[in-house]
Amino acid sequence: MLIGILFISCDKNDDEPSDCGCNSETNYTITETDSLIGKIYYRSQNSTYNNLYSIIYKEVQYSNSSTFMIVCNEDFLNNEFEDIKNSGESVEVKFSGDLKSICEKPNGPADISYYRIILTSIERL
Repeated sequence: MLIGILFISCDKNDDEPSDCGCNSETNYTITETDSLIGKIYYRSQNSTYNNLYSIIYKEVQYSNSSTFMIVCNEDFLNNEFEDIKNSGESVEVKFSGDLKSICEKPNGPADISYYRIILTSIERL
């Protein structure tokens, strides 16, 4: 009986999107024509999302509002941002992509939105 339960639980389709994370449904698409400019960082000191690239976009209209996006498809960066891994520096970028829900929202100010992003373009400025 235990073996039957294991087979049933392992039989779920891995292609089905979950309600959060990189495989979830797209919440919003940032297009290239949106021309958003943000800063890309490599998060090595963040306890929730260690060793991941993230992009921070600050709203122009609302000075206190920011969007924090953790990059899902780091292979898309093609080692172009390797230099910021060890430096702790950020680099200004123009980017586009699909925003997904984040699974674990860190504690922080209410005026920061958290997402995962699947990049469709990124350009170092």
